[in-house]
Amino acid sequence: MALLHFHLKYEADVLFTRSSSLSHYEVKANSSLERYDGIGPSFNCVFKVQNLGFFPIHGVMMKITVPIATRGGNRLLMLREFFTDQVNTSCNVWGNSTEYRSVPTEEDLSRAPQRNHSNSDVVSIICNVRLAPNQEISFYLVGNLWLRSLKALKYRSMKITVNAALQRQFHSPFIFREEDPSRQVTFEISKQEDWQVPIWIIVGSTLGGLLLLALLVLALWKLGFFKSAKRKREPGLGPVPKELE
Repeated sequence: MALLHFHLKYEADVLFTRSSSLSHYEVKANSSLERYDGIGPSFNCVFKVQNLGFFPIHGVMMKITVPIATRGGNRLLMLREFFTDQVNTSCNVWGNSTEYRSVPTEEDLSRAPQRNHSNSDVVSIICNVRLAPNQEISFYLVGNLWLRSLKALKYRSMKITVNAALQRQFHSPFIFREEDPSRQVTFEISKQEDWQVPIWIIVGSTLGGLLLLALLVLALWKLGFFKSAKRKREPGLGPVPKELE
């Protein structure tokens, strides 16, 4: 009698969602750093995985990448806390989340306004996912935008994208419905232009306008404009020549 072994793969019925408490923030030109102590608004991101199928899920990893700083060493955000709602889930955190300069340097990001794992320093979080049928797990990220750098960097609009992806291990029996099951949370940062004009520009423009007006009046006086106008208004001077009408 021969025994035949077949490795069957089946499609995992997974619902993968994300949510965030922050989507857009405007850095105002007159905002005070002392008010925030260099720290901007807080954010809370949640990535949730639900097993809607009849089979348990195992051999799957969740990988989350958080761009926390530019390659020039200017911090973009501060990741303060990461946790899951399952106590038996093991996670590894890779990357430096604290040692960045406190005083930002000038850096031009206008040519690459999309900040993600490909062009930024990141913190990577890898967790093993095991879900029984009809079970779910949530991954929580808590932190703050770093206002001190966001005011100093050069850009008009910038997007900071946190990426979460489900990855099969080598011997996993699952097949995902999506080719690349990943979700993103994007913080869109816009920078208000500082339109405050220096006082010397205002004074110089005013004096220049007055000088130009004086030159225009002098030119009209030289051409006799005011004399001809006065002659039209004064009675008893006889008819006005046709060439002056």
